[in-house]
Amino acid sequence: MTNCSIQNKRPILVFIIPVILIFSSGCVTEIEMSHEPTDVAESAVLITIDTHRGDHLGFMGNPDIRTPAMDRLSQQSTIFTESYTNLPLTLPAHSAMMTSKHPREIGVEENTHRLNTQFVTLAEILKTNDFATAAYPEAVLKFPRGLERGFDEYHGRHVKQQRSEDFRITTLLSMHQENGIEEKKSVVSQALKWIETKNNSMKRYFLWMHFFDPHIPYNPPKPFEYIDQVYPKEDIDLSIRSFYDYERNPDKDYPLRVIDISRVLYRNEIFYVDTMLEKFFRHVLSQHSSRPAIIITSDHGESLHKKLPYFGHGFHVTREELHVPFLVYSGDNQGRIISDVLVESVDVAPTILNALDVPGLPSFQGFNVLGQNVSKTRLLPFSIGSPPNFAGAMNLQYKVVKDLNAHEWNYWDRNNDPGELYSRPVNDEAPEDVIALQAFANKYLNMKPISSDDVPVEEDPEYLEFLKSLGYIQ
Repeated sequence: MTNCSIQNKRPILVFIIPVILIFSSGCVTEIEMSHEPTDVAESAVLITIDTHRGDHLGFMGNPDIRTPAMDRLSQQSTIFTESYTNLPLTLPAHSAMMTSKHPREIGVEENTHRLNTQFVTLAEILKTNDFATAAYPEAVLKFPRGLERGFDEYHGRHVKQQRSEDFRITTLLSMHQENGIEEKKSVVSQALKWIETKNNSMKRYFLWMHFFDPHIPYNPPKPFEYIDQVYPKEDIDLSIRSFYDYERNPDKDYPLRVIDISRVLYRNEIFYVDTMLEKFFRHVLSQHSSRPAIIITSDHGESLHKKLPYFGHGFHVTREELHVPFLVYSGDNQGRIISDVLVESVDVAPTILNALDVPGLPSFQGFNVLGQNVSKTRLLPFSIGSPPNFAGAMNLQYKVVKDLNAHEWNYWDRNNDPGELYSRPVNDEAPEDVIALQAFANKYLNMKPISSDDVPVEEDPEYLEFLKSLGYIQ
């Protein structure tokens, strides 16, 4: 894809000769457009959609995905097609977003870790600069693990479900169906009311909304569960409830019916979130004098039983688990811009601060993705596990991965194999860029993480129980 020329004359968002790439029938059409530059944003909104694969969006050219609200927003946004998480787990990825530091450096590599108080968060920076701050997180992020620091309001709520012999299934199924659409509408309504109070008082603000869907168990509330399904309703209901029987028994093969139904349910959960966002976008974008900058991204993608025979994430560092959406809306009249520069989780905080004309920290490891300082030769590190089971690095052409259990290095030619289907061993015959990526990945892998428990805290048993229900711990 073609990266548009983007240049900052002011602290944010001045674009020179933007290029729109329109996806149509699998092809890309290039159209030159012009527009007026936009000013510094008064406020900013970060929307993180848990477990959202980077290729599961209508505006990314996927005809099977229903995302009309985000598609409309994309018409006036910059879309980054090569955006990846640094670690495919919820808390580590969000910690990277909020601190602009890689998970290994800050010692947050598992959902059981917590963010050390020495690392300053995006919300703390903005609060210091007299911004109002509020967060509406879900699921794992409802529990205080360090990300709550700097928020005037952190609407985390413990998920209390009736215990049963099968806590894992009953908790997750009821989480979606019982709370369902009405709770999501309530959260969006609360966020909109909060924004309205800040606009009325002429107060600049930063809002973070986190949606747990489309995380397992792929169980969207009615009527979304039956959309686009080719199987009878009875099969769909049975598939939802039998899903964990197969997940908990790795020697048991998923029936093709369960695989097909689960993939459609995953897509329908994305559609469900998009419908919640439609109301939000309609309201905030109608305020012509106070439209915020908006970033939409995800903490990680999802394996959907294709390349590897499992559903979920946090097991490997495949493209399916690392590739995430990254969209930046900065105001009308810019048109759609498609960029293929390499973007990562640590870029969220610098991009938001730049949009608000607030200085970042010298220790930031990310960049303002709309600026000229994002190099085409950038190297992006990633890992999974603590200590890591897999770790590696990528640039726009190659990706290298070390399997620490097998003690093997492999690489992929991303230009000629964008789906990363064919690996090759890293040896003396490997390209120089691959050897350089291996050295970079080794340096990242050998980094000694800072302890995430700088202050001893008694662990919350409900949080641990919740992580068990999600399968993150045994």
